[in-house]
Amino acid sequence: AVTQKDIRELQNAKAAIAAGIRILSLTSRIGLDRVDKVYLAGGFGSYINIPNAIRIGLLPRELEGRIESVGNAAGAGAVESLFSRDSLQEKRVIRDLIDYVELSYKKEFLKEYINSMKL
Repeated sequence: AVTQKDIRELQNAKAAIAAGIRILSLTSRIGLDRVDKVYLAGGFGSYINIPNAIRIGLLPRELEGRIESVGNAAGAGAVESLFSRDSLQEKRVIRDLIDYVELSYKKEFLKEYINSMKL
């Protein structure tokens, strides 16, 4: 059975993810049209139905056709790094290019979150 609580939890998760994607796009000043590929990892990425996630607005329609599930990417990357110095060095370069964004501090996040609540 699907309960009202289940629907509310889906709405909250959907709104948080959708708002997070929008805020990251705004913060980085990279429009979603410029994103070549989105990789969904872990349990989330392994089991999500991408067309349905786009249909309910969890993932932006603008990224359709550029989203790929990759399973346990963290585990695979860790194993690869253990066996390859080149792979480890490549991951260090990528790590140094990453900027951390605390979404809860962004004033636009709450507005985007609220706008993303409806299914």
